[in-house]
Order: sequence, then structure tokens, then C-alpha cells
Amino acid sequence: MGFFDKIKDWFRKLISREPKVSEVKGDQSIQTEVDQLFNEQASLSSEFEQIRKELAEIDDKLGMGELEASEHDREYRERLVRTSQIRLLQMEIRERLANLGSPLPEESM
Repeated sequence: MGFFDKIKDWFRKLISREPKVSEVKGDQSIQTEVDQLFNEQASLSSEFEQIRKELAEIDDKLGMGELEASEHDREYRERLVRTSQIRLLQMEIRERLANLGSPLPEESM
């Protein structure tokens, strides 16, 4: 076999060879963490909506005269602090999910 025949044979083998593709295996621990983060995100969203309803009720009670202004302000501040905490936790969850490669859909933000 001549030199050029060896090169042609080498290229033929190189082109006809099956590509080595490594299998992508889903890491179970990552999927479990993603599922937990999605569940936590959903529970935080429902808690946030509940607090929004409570804030509306507090405003209604103030309007009807059932609450004094100072009591209204105190209860309002307590709930606003919790909503701020919820938003921070949700941002951390979104960041962690993005790092894991499973970002939240836009409509759930």
C-alpha cells in the first residue's frame, strides 16, 4: 500500500466511524431538587396571594371603622414584611433553578 492509499484509508475509516456520543444521564438528585424548588415556589406564590387578600380585608375593615388606624398600620406592616421575605425567597429559587438548567416559565414570576 502506498503512502496516499494509507491516508485515503485512514480518512475513510475516520468518516465511516460511528461518532462517540456520551450518554446524558439525568442526575436523580438534581431532578429531586428541581421538583422541591418548584413545590416551594408554588407554596410561596399561594401564601403571597393569601396575604394580598388579607391586606384587602384590612383595608376594608379600616374603611368600615372596625379597625383603628394604628392597628391597621401595624397589621399592614407585619404582612408587608412577610411579602418582602416571600419575594426574596422566590428570587433565590428562580436563581437556583436557572443554575440547575430548569428556569421557571415567565408566567409564574
